[in-house]
Amino acid sequence: MSARDGGAPASTVSRGTVSRGTVSRAKVPTALAPGVEVEMACWPPLRRVVTTQGWWVGLSGGLTKRANSAVALQVPDGGVPSAVDEVETHYAAAGLPAVMRVGHDGLQDEVRGELDGRGWAERAVTAVLARPLDGLTATPGGGAVRTSLAREPDDAWLDLHLDVKGADARDGGARRALARAILTGGEAWHLAAYEDDALVGIIRVARAGRWGALSCLAVRPEHRRRGTGRLLTLRGLEVAREHGASHAFLQVEEHNTGAAALYADLGFVRVDGYSYLERPTADGTVPAGSC
Repeated sequence: MSARDGGAPASTVSRGTVSRGTVSRAKVPTALAPGVEVEMACWPPLRRVVTTQGWWVGLSGGLTKRANSAVALQVPDGGVPSAVDEVETHYAAAGLPAVMRVGHDGLQDEVRGELDGRGWAERAVTAVLARPLDGLTATPGGGAVRTSLAREPDDAWLDLHLDVKGADARDGGARRALARAILTGGEAWHLAAYEDDALVGIIRVARAGRWGALSCLAVRPEHRRRGTGRLLTLRGLEVAREHGASHAFLQVEEHNTGAAALYADLGFVRVDGYSYLERPTADGTVPAGSC
């Protein structure tokens, strides 16, 4: 599938091409990570339920696991099994697959063991990468690709995002409206890259406290390997710094080695990681879906 092209908004803010070596090799201590609460603040669900055990359950119509997953924030007084029961009940009531974000400390290991015993399946393994924003070199200008910045994504931006997620936007606009509601939650900005007035790439920038979060990087297949992803990532880092962030993070699935190589070249280092585990359906299958 391919998303529809759209005309460029009037608020063009930069134009440029990017060559390697434009970003300093900043180092982030491996102990420095944004943490799950910052990550969730940068991608808030449409509805969040706090269980009786103090766990968060995200409910957003099933679009993206980040907005439709539960997280164990504290040791439950009633025990992990009863806390997982409550998570499963909330997702069943919403008509959504039960998904949990599981990290790598003592409680998270206990949660993973409980989910494994129930037959939940690991759906994605994700690395959290971060870097400080000091020493960031300005994005060079003068190239064929120009970028524009908006608080809300337009329809063409959303269609490219949904295309990458494998979600069809041609459903009367319902999925597009759902995506817009999720993406505009919290403090966020949306960058678009254009060449000859055709949309060729996108990225989202969110902020929570001192952290800027980059997400939704997508480049049309015919425009890949031309530096557009690099340009958007650099511009996204600039936007995060301009709006008060001192550090930036992003999440990348571990199988996406191409993106990981780009981010490493731009000074990001791994600081954390987690998996999404999903409960099988009644027939024993695990629903397909994107993170």
